[in-house]
Amino acid sequence: RNPDVVMNIGSLLHALDHNAEARRYFNLARELNPLHPRPYINLSYFAEEWDEKERLVQKALEIDPANITANHLLGEIWFIKNDYVKSRSQKRITDALLDKRYKGVRVALKDQEISEMKAAIKSHPDDDDVYLDFSVQKVIKRFD
Repeated sequence: RNPDVVMNIGSLLHALDHNAEARRYFNLARELNPLHPRPYINLSYFAEEWDEKERLVQKALEIDPANITANHLLGEIWFIKNDYVKSRSQKRITDALLDKRYKGVRVALKDQEISEMKAAIKSHPDDDDVYLDFSVQKVIKRFD
């Protein structure tokens, strides 16, 4: 069996809210390829105890220390566990990884594009898609 296919089936089942089945597929993917971080990350979402979530995410980071999702989750876990110093440090690691990944990616917003977005929001204040488009543009601008 292909562990990537098994993982994708698990993700689909999770999206359909068939969580027990999804968990079985994530465990199977972990058995098929114990050196892939994604099954550990996905299983961490199902863990009921914060220590178990942390253990699974730490395992993913042992496999792939530069995994952005795992680094981000670990910072969130530490925040929930009130370890703010570790959480802040982990956020810096995640931010550095994001900066490295998007280095050289330049998406510039021109003043005209921003004006057009603001005009669209003004003329369609109840259209959530307009706000979403504007938010996405602001996030893209952050990496410029």
